[in-house]
Amino acid sequence: MKRITFLLALIICASLNLKAQNAPNFIITDTHNQEHNLYEDYLDQGKTVLIDFFFVSCPPCQSFAPTLQDLYEEWGEGEEDVQFFSFSTRQSDSNASVAGFDNNFGITFPSAGNDGGGYDATRPYVNGEFGQFWGTPSIAVISPDGSVNYNVGTNPANINAALLEATSSTSDPEPAIIEIHIIDKYGNEIEMVDINLTSDDIGSPNFPLTLDENNQISFEDFEAQFGNFSNHLIVPSKLDNSSSGITTQDITLTLWHILGIKHFDSAFNVLAADVNSDDKVTAFDLVQTRQLILGIIDEFPNSPSYKFVPEMHEIDPQPGTTTIVEFVAVKMGDTSY
Repeated sequence: MKRITFLLALIICASLNLKAQNAPNFIITDTHNQEHNLYEDYLDQGKTVLIDFFFVSCPPCQSFAPTLQDLYEEWGEGEEDVQFFSFSTRQSDSNASVAGFDNNFGITFPSAGNDGGGYDATRPYVNGEFGQFWGTPSIAVISPDGSVNYNVGTNPANINAALLEATSSTSDPEPAIIEIHIIDKYGNEIEMVDINLTSDDIGSPNFPLTLDENNQISFEDFEAQFGNFSNHLIVPSKLDNSSSGITTQDITLTLWHILGIKHFDSAFNVLAADVNSDDKVTAFDLVQTRQLILGIIDEFPNSPSYKFVPEMHEIDPQPGTTTIVEFVAVKMGDTSY
């Protein structure tokens, strides 16, 4: 019993090792004297490769050839993300004899015999490095990452399924989308706001973001562009004439709030009144607001013309998802709005 268990373990380990192997590279010269490098020309370019193992005098291969040609045409004839090859498993098949086979059965994808390197390219598969070789015709599908789906069979449905699995595994991910809304305290959109993507890492740069008509920006590969920082922050800013929209009414409302005659009914108005940014509303704020209205100062010394709630948003966009962030813009000194 122990012996049987040990043998089963060996078989399982061998199977796992076969599945874990990547396709060996091949460099072949096809029947049209064109050279093909598996990795450099195809896999590294994101293409999936199908290999048909055949030999010229094989009757089942001859019967299967038109079906394989139809599949080749359905998958874009090598112009899209899949390329087909036929390699002879017989040393006696030269490129010339393989070319005759292709002419007889209408094959238009690259193929090679012994002198073109096709026979050598079949050896790892025929010799069992990827599992039992069951004869010709046989099909192997190689994904762009080099993984091999071996002995797919000759059923067109199975071949299509293998190709779909290989191509979808490396298809471009859906973009990460960030949707940003800048509003006032009543929910109205605020325009002319600069939006930057940054980080709190020392020395991290600011990346200006430009939103589309839906207030969105998409990233094909967010991590590749901005993945070197410990976090990612959305920070808005708005430069404006500091005195724009500020009148003596704002001074009156702030005075009423300080004296307790009528308190502001919104935390946003309290923030707007705190023009010297000391986290409280006092007579010093009244003084600076009055100086601004009279033109004695051009801007509040300790405050930008707009503040935002919150000041920044930390984000972690993922492919295929939309991250929605919202800021409330507060015009400093404008307590009557």
